[in-house]
This record gives sequence, C-alpha cells and structure tokens, in this order.
Amino acid sequence: MNSSRNRPSFFKPLIGDFSTQLSIPVEFARRYKELLPEKVCLETESQESWAVKIEQVNERHCLVGGWPEFVKGNQLEEGDFLVFYFVGRSTFRVAIFSMDGCDKCYPSSDVDGIQEPGINWNFPEECGSGDNCDKTSEIPRFSVRLRSYSTYHLFFPAAFAAKTGLRRKSKITLRDPRGRKWPITIFARERPQRVQTSTGWNEFVVAQKLFVGSIISLESVPGSDDLLQVKVLKNRAKGELLRSANKNLGRPQAGRRL
Repeated sequence: MNSSRNRPSFFKPLIGDFSTQLSIPVEFARRYKELLPEKVCLETESQESWAVKIEQVNERHCLVGGWPEFVKGNQLEEGDFLVFYFVGRSTFRVAIFSMDGCDKCYPSSDVDGIQEPGINWNFPEECGSGDNCDKTSEIPRFSVRLRSYSTYHLFFPAAFAAKTGLRRKSKITLRDPRGRKWPITIFARERPQRVQTSTGWNEFVVAQKLFVGSIISLESVPGSDDLLQVKVLKNRAKGELLRSANKNLGRPQAGRRL
C-alpha cells in the first residue's frame, strides 16, 4: 500500500453503531467531493473488493449499501481503526488495524482458480467475499495470494477450517509440488475466530522460493486426516521474495516425489 500513502486519505475509528453505515469526515467530503460518486469500491490488503453506495444521511456523506457486508466480511469490531486511501477509478484501499495497533490481516480465499479483484455493482452483494471455499467440489480447497505478512503465517478461511476440522488440530502436514512433506504447527484464535499457521510455515515458504504476490492453493488430500496438498498457481518474480524469519531453517520430512 506504499503507493497509496500520497493519495487523498482519511481515517475512521469504529465507535458506536457502525454496522449499517459509516460517515465520511466532513472536511474530506468537502475537499474531495468529486472523488465521492454514488458507488465506490473498497479494497483491502487481502485483495478482496466490495461495492458500496454513498448516500447523504443527516447532511453527511455515508457509506451505506454494501457497507454491512464489508463489516461482516472483514470481521470488524468496535475499537478497530480504518484508513481509507483513494487509489483512483472510484476505488478506496482500506487498511484495517485492531485495538492493539497491529494490522488486522485476512487472506484472500477465492477457490479453484484465483479470481483477480473485480467489481460487481449489484447490491448488496460484495465484489469478493471472505471465506469463499469451493462449495462445488467435495474436496475442500482454497487459493490465496501471498502478502508481506505471509512470511510469518497463513490464515485459513473459516469455511475451509470448519470443513476440515482444523480448529480441533494442532499439527498438519503440507505436501509441496515436488512431493516433499512439511510438518506445520497450527493454532486457533477465538477473537476473531480463525486458524493460522505457526512453526514450520516460514521454512516452507522460503524453501518454495515464493514471492509477495504469488498465488498458491491448498487442498485436503482424500484418505488423510491432516495432509494438505499445496500447488503454486502463480509465482510472481516482480514481488519481494519471502525471506527467512529464522536463521535455523528446518528440513522437510522424506516424501515421495511426484
């Protein structure tokens, strides 16, 4: 989001009833009125996009239609802090911070072929949705675009975690495209409810030579309780290489080469 920093921007702390609408600062609306059409797109760090309507409410510009879906999709809570950056073409990039001041990051989770961010101007449906696990397949799978924070952990979509029982597990095994197996520690958070990787993940992404912007898919392996197959759908060399967070890298378990 560094390129967004010099664009028009405003911030909003989430206080009180923000679930149905959010007001835009009066001074921003006055100064950049031409940037506020009736419909805008809100993009997050995870590359998800939501179409949202802007309406006048009590003489203030407010995000309304589509905003409740944005709140739900990003699991926004009172005390969260949002920064909106205008990036052009009726689009605002939104940085989300939790009460502890840290990025509140949620991964893109389009399934069975990643979908580039697109806009659906039909309301109130969002342009992209969180936790879009493949409901047309009997095999649970999801795809994710790696971000800078992916060096340290991967967040599993809630639907995928529920379907595979990840919340009840502490360890899984990832099988890379070469057939090597990597033991990974995982744990579940209660607020917000999500499952993420811990020990072993950094060693995995470094060994795969993955970049910021790379797209990978994870798929449950039939007949195995904790094995997930990983495929690299797109490896972007233009992004920054995900680097080691630990000098003592681990080694994969011996596995059958595909």
